[in-house]
Amino acid sequence: MMLNTLFHDKKLIHLQEIDSTNEYAKSLIKVLTYVSEGTTIVAKNQLHGRGQMGSSWESNPCQNLTFSVIISPKILVVEQFQISKIVALALISFLNQLGIKNTSIKWPNDIYIKEKKIAGILIENILKNNKIEHTIIGIGLNVNQVDFTTKNATSLQLITSQAYDLNILLANFIEILERNYFLLKSNQHAVINEAYLKNLLGFQKERKFSTSTEQFKAIIIGVSSMGKLQLQKDEQLMEMDIKEITFL
Repeated sequence: MMLNTLFHDKKLIHLQEIDSTNEYAKSLIKVLTYVSEGTTIVAKNQLHGRGQMGSSWESNPCQNLTFSVIISPKILVVEQFQISKIVALALISFLNQLGIKNTSIKWPNDIYIKEKKIAGILIENILKNNKIEHTIIGIGLNVNQVDFTTKNATSLQLITSQAYDLNILLANFIEILERNYFLLKSNQHAVINEAYLKNLLGFQKERKFSTSTEQFKAIIIGVSSMGKLQLQKDEQLMEMDIKEITFL
């Protein structure tokens, strides 16, 4: 099945059940001489979906979108967070086109509706020399599931009271993702950065955080080129990695 996008030789691999679409994508890259950009692996049931820092992703079979997209950005390793930005922004645009409001990106790249999570992103890069040869974009998007064990999760159906065709949603999202990818390929970093901060949850607002040693309030003032969260705590400027800080 071919997706209606401009990715050259794009194709969709539809699986009934798999441990992880990201792991399947890695295996394709490893065994094949060439994997076309835009190749998308989607699973009706992903048994061991992963999020940031090894967290699991809750998803009932056949109710949500769990998929991975392969791209070959050939950008420097130091620019890798730009990939997270364009994917997060693609999800925001996708939700906005569906009429969903109050969307935001919770650093680094979880997608929230108000204070509830609707989508997660796992970016995995394969390097060659000092550049990113391939990127696997793993996405979990809650669509038709209405019961969750985690309290802060939501879905499209919970928000709109409508059921959705997963195939149509996937095709629409891939088109939006591709448009954002072209921004990266054409080095429009300023456009990407501005849009990311505009949609960043809590940007220029005071929020509560915790580290391994303390809890504190700080204002989110930006994100570094390497993806670290930049905070102002009283008169102190801080840069924190995802492993170092937790939102409260």
